[in-house]
Amino acid sequence: MYDVIIIGAGPAGLSAAWHAKQKMLLTLILAKDVFLGHTVYGMDFSEIIPEVEKCDVIALEKNIVSFSVEVKAGQQYFGRSVIIATGCTETEGNTVFDRLTLKDAYNKIMVDANMQSNIPGLYAAGDVSVTLAKGIASAILEGGKAVLTLDKILKKTDNKA
Repeated sequence: MYDVIIIGAGPAGLSAAWHAKQKMLLTLILAKDVFLGHTVYGMDFSEIIPEVEKCDVIALEKNIVSFSVEVKAGQQYFGRSVIIATGCTETEGNTVFDRLTLKDAYNKIMVDANMQSNIPGLYAAGDVSVTLAKGIASAILEGGKAVLTLDKILKKTDNKA
């Protein structure tokens, strides 16, 4: 089981993956394509980009202790947490998350200050989430913020076990 599954490989998704790697979290990145080059704002994504599994996510479900993510090719992956960073496109998976997430009038996933949605362990970052300013820099910041928050929560959960 993965510590975090990141759906999307744009600025927010790659930033989340970079931060997860720094925290030594077992991470899976699922995306239709990779949005950025190898280095953005001084963050080197060159080691992360080859790890992106190119696929279409067709289902996301919350289980008792984890999330399951199913892709079009039929594989199913399990993670303790999920970061949705699919960008602002209407078709790139946003409807896949409708059953789980609360959205605003503009179809953006509602999140708190730590990028967590209404479902514990489910985060949204970048253009898919409701936040004030959007751009590459803010998306990168949000991806990192989501990982820092989920890392603290996972460590608390691990300490209780």
